[in-house]
Amino acid sequence: MRTFLGWVAGVCAAASVAWAGPSVRLNEIYASHTGTDDREFIELIGSGSLDNLAVVVVEGDAPAAGTVDRVWDLTGNTMPADGYFVLGDDAVPNLDLSVGASNTLENGTETIYLLNVTDLAGLSALVGTDLDADDDGVYDSVAITDFGTIVDIVAMVDTGFGTGDQVYDGAPVRGPDGTFFPAGIYRFGDYPNDWANDFLNFDDSTIGSTAPDRPTPGLPNVPEPASLMLLGLGALALRRRVG
Repeated sequence: MRTFLGWVAGVCAAASVAWAGPSVRLNEIYASHTGTDDREFIELIGSGSLDNLAVVVVEGDAPAAGTVDRVWDLTGNTMPADGYFVLGDDAVPNLDLSVGASNTLENGTETIYLLNVTDLAGLSALVGTDLDADDDGVYDSVAITDFGTIVDIVAMVDTGFGTGDQVYDGAPVRGPDGTFFPAGIYRFGDYPNDWANDFLNFDDSTIGSTAPDRPTPGLPNVPEPASLMLLGLGALALRRRVG
């Protein structure tokens, strides 16, 4: 088992090294866990400067759907050489930017943006403002995209989604996790792969463990179980072609 997981980690690391373009993307989000939520994080993947980029979180739970919860300006930061940038609570391992001690992400339906910002002052002034007063999933007179261009976007949802809760700007949706809001989401094997259909472990003591659902701030993501098999089949097919 250790040998197989080691091979998977190697595949993930190789994929991360091979992808070295200037783009930056959302790669992993951990929003809810056991005890006090003091190990929440958002991980970015990519290279280069983070100037003019911001992470924006918009509330999706009705009747406050459309309220701008967070705007985190990333200007002045640069992607580390390993290709991972982690913003999160103070206790998060491999942290690059602290955004507070705890409870910085909502435990309910929300849309998370990575935005190339053209008006940071105007965007920041929106924190606490409801941009969708009628909760129909469409911004009213002011939209997030009035202040920048979407680089990446994803939504995490609870069971209220589809019965009142909203997501915005066509964000891909992950969740709910049964009857619960997901602890976290991740791309299987890192970007450019899609978001996994599995969810991160609610037990924050699993951070850095060898399970496929481990939260891995600042480290390659481990594919979900179904994807492990696909990776294995792909490697076998490649060997056959080469042979």
